Amino acid sequence: MSFQWILHRTPFLRCLSFSRTFSGFNSLHRINRLDQLQCFTRRRFNEQSIFNINTSVPKDVILYKSSSDRTFKMISIFSIVQFGFWLTVADTYNVLLKQKPKDNEASQMISWLDQLKAKGKILTVGIPVACLCMGAMLVGICFVYTMKSVKMLVLCRGGDKLSITSFGFFNRNITTTIPLENISCAVGRNDRGQSIPMKVKGKWFHYILDKNGKFFNPTLFDLTAGMRRNI
Repeated sequence: MSFQWILHRTPFLRCLSFSRTFSGFNSLHRINRLDQLQCFTRRRFNEQSIFNINTSVPKDVILYKSSSDRTFKMISIFSIVQFGFWLTVADTYNVLLKQKPKDNEASQMISWLDQLKAKGKILTVGIPVACLCMGAMLVGICFVYTMKSVKMLVLCRGGDKLSITSFGFFNRNITTTIPLENISCAVGRNDRGQSIPMKVKGKWFHYILDKNGKFFNPTLFDLTAGMRRNI
């Protein structure tokens, strides 16, 4: 006589087997619900721990600092050298245009100058002016880039203002204090890219934060200076 036949013929054993199977499924369901509850509690705790950080700091706190002083000093020197180069080109061109050929000198040496003189003041005056504009434009680009490159960010006492220190031309630091409500970062600290553009309401161009710099308080930075705002 097999065990299955006994189980089939005995109602009590069938009920006992069914109750054991049901209790097994019930225990597995209870364990699964417990794991879900623990995961939910852990996730909710992490979210609350992030948003419960006090941003009203009692004293000034450094959020970010970059140590690229040498790089920006070289950029300033490069702009001055380029301006001197284009100034020299403009002066040399002006001297050649004013040069008069001698009687015993072959005219082939300055034939291209004679052709430029024949075309009027558009080329004789325009080329030196264009060289000067090129040098001035390079200086202006380097000046704006260094002025908008952030060297240090400091969250001021109280947590409602941010002090932005940029490198400036030849590392002459420029410090500006701006309310946090007027600052917005479209790109997060953990997003792709080598820099973080920071928009300031009422100012031209964006401030640039190099990600190679050091974030001293990453979470506090994300909740203050690194937030995206509608400005």
